[in-house]
Amino acid sequence: MGVGVREPRAVYAGSMTAAAAAAAEPPPRCVRVLLADDQSMVREALAALLGLEDDIEVVAQVARGDEVVDAVREHRPDVAL
Repeated sequence: MGVGVREPRAVYAGSMTAAAAAAAEPPPRCVRVLLADDQSMVREALAALLGLEDDIEVVAQVARGDEVVDAVREHRPDVAL
């Protein structure tokens, strides 16, 4: 190469910055939760607490046990409480 012209540097996979590596990875999957409790205050408080988590999504809430099966079929949660 001529004077004052640099050769391009090789880029190695190990030289990726942490921010670039984080951007390259897919986001973590959310855990989908169904809440079932006959006490609305308990159910709503638990939903509010779980809603503070980035990787948890409350997809349904039911007040009676006989509503759980239909809610699971409709919302397809990963976890039912």
